[in-house]
Amino acid sequence: MKRRSGMTLIEVLVAIFIMAVGLLALLTLFPLGMLRMAQAIRDDRCSQAAINAHALSIMQNVRNDFQVVQAAPDPYNKNLATPDLFVNPSKLHPVTGLPYPAAGTLPDADPYGESYPILVDHIGYLNSPPLSVAQDWVGGVRGILRRRPVNFAPTPLEVYKNFTLWDDMSFDSINIPGTPEKVGAAVMRDTRYSWAYLLRRPQTSNKSIVDCTVIVFDQRSLSLSQSLQLEEYVYTGNTISGTPYAFFNPSNSTITLDSTGYVPPPIRPGDWILDTTFYTTKPGTGSANAFFYRVVAMDDLGTGQFRFEVQQPIRGWPAKMAPGGYAGTAIVIPGVAEVFEKGPARVP
Repeated sequence: MKRRSGMTLIEVLVAIFIMAVGLLALLTLFPLGMLRMAQAIRDDRCSQAAINAHALSIMQNVRNDFQVVQAAPDPYNKNLATPDLFVNPSKLHPVTGLPYPAAGTLPDADPYGESYPILVDHIGYLNSPPLSVAQDWVGGVRGILRRRPVNFAPTPLEVYKNFTLWDDMSFDSINIPGTPEKVGAAVMRDTRYSWAYLLRRPQTSNKSIVDCTVIVFDQRSLSLSQSLQLEEYVYTGNTISGTPYAFFNPSNSTITLDSTGYVPPPIRPGDWILDTTFYTTKPGTGSANAFFYRVVAMDDLGTGQFRFEVQQPIRGWPAKMAPGGYAGTAIVIPGVAEVFEKGPARVP
């Protein structure tokens, strides 16, 4: 019989090493698959929330809600309510013609042009200190983006029903795992996803057609305690501050935020930046952009400046490029998971 030589120890070790490398490559697919599945579930929940939010906005006629369109009477304003916040969210005093004590007075919008945007953020309104600038204006900066509540959600239950996704249930993980968690006979709902609306009329004088953008939040605070100071960041270069802190570059789809002397923007890829730059269409009138951009990459330029590459083409700016970009106004609202532009809807 012909004798055969056996495998040496070195050959066995090499075979084990090669197999280990293959197993490690295979094992890395499991956490990646879990991350992709979690992202898919998150995207699915956000789309469901957007569908529910848009349907509720039409059913409740959010575009013409009394609290959205008209501000409450102001004692300084001789208890006269602002008639239409789309036309002007921060008017002059109607009697004296002088600006209000705080800065941020704006000219009226062009009746045949685009109106000012309004953020219908009922949860954010309730989570802000009452009768404060931060409650009425995003980031606590008057004259940038007006925040309004709605009239059809006076109780916390109505807020949860109209501004959170109730399609998910909370499950018991202690007593009987896998069964719905209950309080008495009521099934607990998961309120992880909530939303707000960014509204704007394509033609200011036409109240029946309003562009609607649904903003879906992930794990935003729902305490409704009116004692929180919301984390919102405003970078502006208009006449309110006198110094530009936001630059928009349409040629390469980048937004640069200068946070020198301020808190750095808490932004990472996947977050959103809102452009609310003020502009004039013709002498004596004004309006503001209302465009969201998703961040896909960021670069720390040093000296307090951060440049963000965005996914969507930058809109609302002239094609001719200015040196270093156009100075504008950017808002960062933490917790924004997805933004859905629903477009115009005609509501009588």
